Amino acid sequence: MMQRHLRTIILVGMALVSSLLCGAQELTTNGAKVVLVVDEKTSEITQIELFSNFQQLKEATIEKNYPNSQFYMGLLKGNYSLKNNEVVPGYGATVTMYTNRQFYPGEQEFVKEDLKPGQQLRLGKIKAKVLSSKKGELIVKTVLKQ
Repeated sequence: MMQRHLRTIILVGMALVSSLLCGAQELTTNGAKVVLVVDEKTSEITQIELFSNFQQLKEATIEKNYPNSQFYMGLLKGNYSLKNNEVVPGYGATVTMYTNRQFYPGEQEFVKEDLKPGQQLRLGKIKAKVLSSKKGELIVKTVLKQ
């Protein structure tokens, strides 16, 4: 009896340690508000942050952590994981970027609005395919993780 309890305690401890070491948490959503970080010069989406976390940051911290970047509002549907507060969309997740809704009003609109359906682009380290691109909205679906 004592050995069974000890074994259970060891297994629970190992599970806790492994979850802490992995550092990523797999989540699923029907719609999570996100902020897409875009390089000002290349118009590449460099990463995705949860809106709720991002809005708590002070402007000076944002400018320090994301130099030469613009920030667009978006919506994520599907599986994703969090790694150091960065959102990593899972395979098949859909991300809608509102190209005319910036986190800081007054920034210029997203300049890559000429993307065509089927065209590939990157969401940080993840490959995605354009599903739809129209004025004010870019919808992509993740296709590969790299």
